Amino acid sequence: MKLLPVQLCVVFSIVSALSVHADEKIPVNDYVAVIESKGGSGTGFLVADNDEVWLYTNEHVIRGGTPLKAKLMTGEKLELRELQIAADRDAARFKVVGQTQGLRISKDVFTIGNEIKVFGNSDGSGVCTYLGGTILGVGPVDVEVSAQFIPGNSGSPIIVDGKGVIAIATYLTGSDECGDWTKAGTRFTKVRRFGVRTDNVKWISVETETYFKDAAFARSVRFCYDIMKKACFSKEILFGQDDSSLINVVDNMSMRQELKKIQKVDATFIECFQKMNDAKERARLSAGLNAAYVNETTQKQYNKKYAREYDKANADAMRREYDVYKSRAKALKNIAGTIKSHKTVVPGYKDLYAYYYERFAAMYKDFHSAHSSKLYQMSREL
Repeated sequence: MKLLPVQLCVVFSIVSALSVHADEKIPVNDYVAVIESKGGSGTGFLVADNDEVWLYTNEHVIRGGTPLKAKLMTGEKLELRELQIAADRDAARFKVVGQTQGLRISKDVFTIGNEIKVFGNSDGSGVCTYLGGTILGVGPVDVEVSAQFIPGNSGSPIIVDGKGVIAIATYLTGSDECGDWTKAGTRFTKVRRFGVRTDNVKWISVETETYFKDAAFARSVRFCYDIMKKACFSKEILFGQDDSSLINVVDNMSMRQELKKIQKVDATFIECFQKMNDAKERARLSAGLNAAYVNETTQKQYNKKYAREYDKANADAMRREYDVYKSRAKALKNIAGTIKSHKTVVPGYKDLYAYYYERFAAMYKDFHSAHSSKLYQMSREL
């Protein structure tokens, strides 16, 4: 089973000294910050670039939303100003006020086989760990390493002694399970670890308020996709409690309204379905009344009364079941339209929204195809 890339966003710290210049030891913990956002926490590190100091991190770390706070491992709070997003990789940086020193981005050539050092709060355990390793692969954007970082190491600087920071620990991919015989017995059947390079980055300035609005929309899209996938294709036709609570996590008002409409239809269906079952039980009991207690005329009246009650409840439940399917199809279509019409200025988000638009469009097609005959038959009977 091939796993999608896993982003590694958790709190992380460094408390050791590390050589980033050939003949100089710099206490790395003085330049590493914990970043806390509405959606979680991660890490960043100060980089000195000429007369400016920047806080580097992964873009997915700050995607959690406002309020966003950054604090050095020394306890000093950072004052963040201008925000820049990498044009082609999961990286972001804030200009920092009041700082004069930081780590150095490597401008030297690094290659496969170079030894690296990664420090971080692996697995969010609250314990600083050291992870050594080597560079396994080099690409124009990504670097693959052997250092066994796991979720919890997001934002960690990957450093080559004597050269400086070469990348930011970012994501994992792969699995122990592999059905491809060409990979059998190779390292490519195992989990692979990647960082995004910190050299040759094209930085694009983005208004902080605009970015966080877009980030909130991106979170809403992801949550909506998870909820709708379960609501449309799980064995349980209705929203569960967990799904209902997730609605409040969706920041986008349009998407949230679509989910609430489904929730309302589901609640009505449950109520009608319960009434139908109650009427069915009363009809069953009525049919079995002992003639010693009621005469034949009364018996027939009871039978007709409860039979009519059941027929009405059954018709109501059928209408509501039709609404359940119809509301989901409509929500899928409307959410896809909302995603398609959304404009973004954040690098990378255009591709992200295009990806989810295609997923929602495909989900709508699959859902409509799976239930079209039932919906058609229901509409005729209603």
